[in-house]
Amino acid sequence: MARLIYSITGAVFCSNIALNQFAGHLAWSAWFGSTFNCIALALNRVVEMIPAAHDKSVYMWMIVCIAIMIGRAFVTRPVLYNSAVAAYLAAPVISDDAGWEVNHYTSILLPIHNISVIAILGILYVILCCYVVKIRSAASGTIDRLQVQLFLQALVICASTAIAAISYVFVEFVPVPRAVVIMANVTWQFSHGVHGIVYICLNKLIRTEVGDLLRCNNRNPKLFHTSIHTVTVVKGSGH
Repeated sequence: MARLIYSITGAVFCSNIALNQFAGHLAWSAWFGSTFNCIALALNRVVEMIPAAHDKSVYMWMIVCIAIMIGRAFVTRPVLYNSAVAAYLAAPVISDDAGWEVNHYTSILLPIHNISVIAILGILYVILCCYVVKIRSAASGTIDRLQVQLFLQALVICASTAIAAISYVFVEFVPVPRAVVIMANVTWQFSHGVHGIVYICLNKLIRTEVGDLLRCNNRNPKLFHTSIHTVTVVKGSGH
């Protein structure tokens, strides 16, 4: 929202220093939180698809995520909005000394975090892909359709996050044209907004629920609960 205000009004850092500082902290913490949840999503797919990983789920993801988002603000400065390229960068262009800005605001934590995200997501999905290939090559191996659907959802979501992480590492270390920096910012926005589109396109249940919500259809909660209970009993009985 702050970036939208700055872009529409043509405001710069000095127009509202407090807002820029707050938005910088919020944007950086939101990025840390979203990437952490993306890794948790990928790890959850590993736990669900690989039998050897069952009963070893990691709990309290959201509490840890919130703790990371809050704690980050106490160890690093905010990443300020650069009105020249309409993006949050290490050099916010708020003075005549670009070298001082980079030294003052740049934190090694961000590139380390982004590179770690890329590496962890890559490792988790290599494990998943190897497992899928192994199951498909087995004579009697079968993969549940729901598992494949969940895998594809997680893959698309995590891929968008990985692309955004790579883009920001690239623009931080390599001199690039203004258009490339703006494109990196677009990928960052895309990584936050694509989740809903992916779920609606690839998840039939969510798509149905959204359709009913838009049509203001009132479902019978009792009937819906009974249906779920019946399915659970049948599965538990071994039939």
